[in-house]
Amino acid sequence: MADLTDGQLTVSGQYEASFIQQRLTLKLAGGEVHLRGLKISERANGPAAVELPVVDVTGMEADAIALKATVGSVSFAGGRIGVRHEKDGSINLLNMLHAPTPAAPSAAAAAAGPAAPAKLPDALVKLVTVEGLTIEVTDLGTPQPAQLLLSNLAVEVKNATLADGAVIPVAASFTWAPQGTVAVSGSVTLRPELTADLKSEVTGLAILPLSPYLEQFVNARITQGTVTTTNTVHAALPAGGGLPVIALAGDVTVEKFGLVDGLLNEDLAGFGSLTLKNLKAATRPQLAVSLDEVAITAPYARIIINGEKDKPYLVLLKEADKHINLLAVAKPLAPTVALAPALASTEAAPPQAALPAASPAPAAVRPKVEVGRVVIAGGDFSFEDRAIEPHVRMAITQFGGTVAGLSSENLARADVDLHGMVDGTGPVAITGKLDPFGAVRAIDLKVDFKNVDLLPASPYAGKFAGFELARGQLVVDVKVTIVDRKLDAANVITLNQFTFGAATNSPEATSLPVRLGVALLKDTDGRIIIDFPVQGSLDDPNFRYGKMVMRVMGNLLLKAATSPFSLLGSMFGGGGDELAFQDFVPGESRLQPAELPKLDTLIKALTNRPALSLGIEGSYDATADAYALKRWKLAAAVRRKIWETQHAANPNIAPPDQLVISPEENAAMVKQLFNEKFPPGTKFGAPLAEAPVVAAPPPPPPPGLFKRVVKLVTFAEQREKSAAKKAEAQRASDREQALTAAAEAGLPLEEMTGRLAETMTVDDNDLRALASARAQRVRDQLINVGHIGADRLFLSQSTDPAKQNKGPRVFLNLQ
Repeated sequence: MADLTDGQLTVSGQYEASFIQQRLTLKLAGGEVHLRGLKISERANGPAAVELPVVDVTGMEADAIALKATVGSVSFAGGRIGVRHEKDGSINLLNMLHAPTPAAPSAAAAAAGPAAPAKLPDALVKLVTVEGLTIEVTDLGTPQPAQLLLSNLAVEVKNATLADGAVIPVAASFTWAPQGTVAVSGSVTLRPELTADLKSEVTGLAILPLSPYLEQFVNARITQGTVTTTNTVHAALPAGGGLPVIALAGDVTVEKFGLVDGLLNEDLAGFGSLTLKNLKAATRPQLAVSLDEVAITAPYARIIINGEKDKPYLVLLKEADKHINLLAVAKPLAPTVALAPALASTEAAPPQAALPAASPAPAAVRPKVEVGRVVIAGGDFSFEDRAIEPHVRMAITQFGGTVAGLSSENLARADVDLHGMVDGTGPVAITGKLDPFGAVRAIDLKVDFKNVDLLPASPYAGKFAGFELARGQLVVDVKVTIVDRKLDAANVITLNQFTFGAATNSPEATSLPVRLGVALLKDTDGRIIIDFPVQGSLDDPNFRYGKMVMRVMGNLLLKAATSPFSLLGSMFGGGGDELAFQDFVPGESRLQPAELPKLDTLIKALTNRPALSLGIEGSYDATADAYALKRWKLAAAVRRKIWETQHAANPNIAPPDQLVISPEENAAMVKQLFNEKFPPGTKFGAPLAEAPVVAAPPPPPPPGLFKRVVKLVTFAEQREKSAAKKAEAQRASDREQALTAAAEAGLPLEEMTGRLAETMTVDDNDLRALASARAQRVRDQLINVGHIGADRLFLSQSTDPAKQNKGPRVFLNLQ
């Protein structure tokens, strides 16, 4: 609804009319219409929506009988039009046109069917001009109202007509607020199909007023930017229907474009200039886009993690206290109000009969894309994590290079050559070939990061590893191949001179021995080299390249911290957690031949991992070692007794340790000592004890789930326990039979030896001395055979006997 609030109308002309049947005449000659001070206001809001101070229509000639009309000129001078797009999707100017609801056609008219199309009049408007018009647009349909102002609008249309094939010259220009001009010129044909051939020139058009249209989709605002373009456009709307035919050619330049984060109100992204050179686009015969060059200068992006340090680290939602600006930019799209009635009517519609199945649609024709080259210069991309103290800041600067030969038609792939610097010292290179537009998309790229200083990432190490970084550099060598969405990547990550510094006592730090993990992985040149491939399909929803890389690296570091000997074994000759100890024969400190390969593996590992040290702790089995030591003491006593007897007769015999004793001499001396210790008739209340079973070594890691299920299903554990009970019962029976036979035939040599050994004394000092001797033997082997520096080998011994009593072995501890 609208109100006409002001205006003056002047109409003049000569009329000729005759209603005689033989010479019907209805003509207008010299017609003129002059309108001054026209104001039309919205009835609801009051302010004038249309103000036209001067409107002139002159040179009107018309013949109603012949359906022919000519207008000399239509001109508008000055004025203002206010256009407002409401939140409900309506437009104020259309709302002001209150058209009555048309009456329903009569039954007879409906039965008659559609009327034949009426003949179009022969009409011609020689000149239409608009000068100095201002159009104000207010869009309330966006979250933040958009205000657009077009001033000094000038339009010129010549010889406008509905005649078939008539070419109508047109021209328009206006000034854009706050800056910029737009000029369009060319020709339009209205029939038989609507066509246009236009040339447009846009100079310094400010993008800032368009920011509200971006803000409804992302949490970002445009702060600056201008567009300059010169284009030619051919457009046609086929008379028979179908998609429009469009062909465009020209250049486009966007300068000083900037975005700020809508949540943090800080710089987000932008560039100095973006130029599209010789842009060509067409919709027929197929969708095609070509560019000679895309040039981007000074692009930048700022990735910021922001939030309270006591909040979960990976909260990315924009409603949360912490978010990553580039990841929190996107907003979910909601249906607009204008769509609501349509959706409601669809839901309320009654069900219809099922339609026959449609035939398969023909395969879509792939768009044709040609880009001569993409040139990037002066890129600056920074990362800042404010959710950690101190803040982490890193940047890739001086980023630039070329991507040449992008094409959907050329079988050759585009050449990629991009370079940059990380924090000004670490060069980055991305080289190779790619084909993102071909029938089979393909990528073959090599990504290199050289000597990237890791010290800026020290806060992460302090928080999660518990130690600051003293120094370290990162080298990344990745080769990625993707063919038909199948990825094959070779990844080599090198940490050079990676060294932890002071402890931070962070409550969030891991309890794993991270220093040991680093020492395990660091080679003789101070490098940690992690080499692993990644393969998978990009169509697999569970496949994520970044997640795979982090999982491999995480598993490696976890294994280094929790199973260091197993990791060393996999790298230097085999073996697992059993490398952590050396087994010994009870009562002895001699290295066993079967155990020496384990020491050989450790020698290789220590040689190639110079940052590693080794703790060496001897141990004993209080029962098995005491049993063996008593027999060793008895054997020494027998030897000395035989030597003393022979020395009395021959003072020149060899020392006791060199004396050769025959079995008969040994048996005779044992019998003599036994008779001296146990007179005839001595009763032994208990049978002679058997040699004790040696304490088992540390258990291996628990079996996996599959093995545990197999054991459960096959009752393997119950069968093993039953077999052990039967074996123990058999041994007890054999011992009883042996004792009975010995009692009948007299005590055998073994019995006498055992009874005498039981009289020997072995205390904790003897056991500790044995444990210490074993540890020294292992250390000597590493020093003398393996040439490992003594400053890297540390003997240790617990003062708690319970902790020493861990079996006849030496335990090794990587440090």
